[in-house]
Amino acid sequence: MLFILKNLAAATSILAGLELEAQTIQQLMRSLVMRESTMYQAILREGRAEGLEQGRTVGERTIVIKQLTRKLGSLSPDVITKVSSLSLEELESLAEALLDFTNVGDLESWLK
Repeated sequence: MLFILKNLAAATSILAGLELEAQTIQQLMRSLVMRESTMYQAILREGRAEGLEQGRTVGERTIVIKQLTRKLGSLSPDVITKVSSLSLEELESLAEALLDFTNVGDLESWLK
């Protein structure tokens, strides 16, 4: 999302540069008026929502890998890569399923 915001700011600045001085554009981009824009607010909301989702996924992934390691012992890099590529929903399912695992084979079967 940060990439999108930077691109949007760059595009806005370039277009504004057709009519305005660089200093004026910089002041506008930092101004309260810009922050009150409905589009600016929508972009911020979307960015926050994406950030929260990514944060939840990273947190869930960390906890699941710790739980798997504690329950099953050392995990291979391949297994860690597969777990790391799971979506939030899949990680939540794995967090429940791992309670029934007795060995790494159970995990590998679940990951297939």
